[in-house]
Amino acid sequence: MGLHQAEAHGAAGRGRGGAGFAEHGPQRLRGELIQVAAVAVKWVQALDRRDVLQNLDAERWDC
Repeated sequence: MGLHQAEAHGAAGRGRGGAGFAEHGPQRLRGELIQVAAVAVKWVQALDRRDVLQNLDAERWDC
């Protein structure tokens, strides 16, 4: 399972909608938002690594 699939599975597996956050207060919402931000950062880093590897591969074969 790749990064995209794992993160999507983790978010979907929680089975909670946005309305559930309001019931548990701002601290819980804050924690969830921090988790979402962390996942977004990891996803961007994975995209950047993929782009770097593709560029290196292209440069290697571009003679």
